[in-house]
Amino acid sequence: MRKHFIKLYLVLSGLALLSILIQVFLAGVAVFQDYTYWEIHKSFALFKYIYLVMFIVGLVGKLPKILTWLSFAIFAVANIQYYTAHGFLASLHVVIPFLIFWLNLVIIKKAYKTLKI
Repeated sequence: MRKHFIKLYLVLSGLALLSILIQVFLAGVAVFQDYTYWEIHKSFALFKYIYLVMFIVGLVGKLPKILTWLSFAIFAVANIQYYTAHGFLASLHVVIPFLIFWLNLVIIKKAYKTLKI
């Protein structure tokens, strides 16, 4: 049964990783081509709730604590992202997605190793 939860967790983390790439793409299009993409960029930020679902799957599926709490940490960082969009923290708004992307890769690697055990 635990393997089903790990597989679900892996699928969700893959979707989240893809969402990060789409989000960065939308920001780039909004900056360099068409500003109307800002609205899509802002509304697409709801993908952060995938990490909350991953956290719940980790708890219910009794996955390793590192997986469970890393997904919650990414959810927290994604929420902080809202506060960096304006003002003196705006430069962090560009850097934080790299952190989220990297942590997501760490999650995928650890989840895949857990699946193989």
